[in-house]
Amino acid sequence: MYADAGFAFAFAAAYSPTLTSSQPQPPPPPFDYAFSSEPPLLSMPAMDHDAYLNLGANTPRPAANVCVTISDLKTEERKQKLSRYRKKKIKRNFGRKIKYACRKALADSQPRVRGRFAKIEECDLLKPSK
Repeated sequence: MYADAGFAFAFAAAYSPTLTSSQPQPPPPPFDYAFSSEPPLLSMPAMDHDAYLNLGANTPRPAANVCVTISDLKTEERKQKLSRYRKKKIKRNFGRKIKYACRKALADSQPRVRGRFAKIEECDLLKPSK
């Protein structure tokens, strides 16, 4: 019973202009269920979780991080970034280097079926009997 009252208070705080802000807000548009292009639950605004938790009602929120794309950069910066990318691309190493010789020796001695490691029993079953 009390949990419902808490939810009702949070719901009222999130959607009531008198509880969350001092400026008057226009009323929400009426729901037209017959002609709506999306379900009514998706068209409702999201609940403000700070109002539900009653945290930071008057504290300013940090500005959203702005993503910088390459087209936003100046031409000189773009040229520098492209040249750095090309230099690093040339230095890439796709060759295999064996770091531990003992691991290679163990892998070479293990039985394989179609290039994959297999148990000894599986190898015995696949070998033709004489």
